[in-house]
Amino acid sequence: MNSFLAVIWDPDIELCRILGLPIRYYSLMWIVGLVAAYFIVKKLYKDRGIKEETYEPLFFYCFLGILIGARYQRQAFH
Repeated sequence: MNSFLAVIWDPDIELCRILGLPIRYYSLMWIVGLVAAYFIVKKLYKDRGIKEETYEPLFFYCFLGILIGARYQRQAFH
């Protein structure tokens, strides 16, 4: 097989360090996804005329469910 066709995929898990704290790709994508979901769903609530005071607790419980579910799944498969 020609070696020039092979792809070696071994990236560093750290994107950078900020004040000595390592920023990893996985963590950054979690933050970006949750922030995007927060603003998108908040806009949907506003467009449909749903009371915004019901949104904050819902997002908090969804965040906890996502976090706990991801931790549980990660531990179950390792």
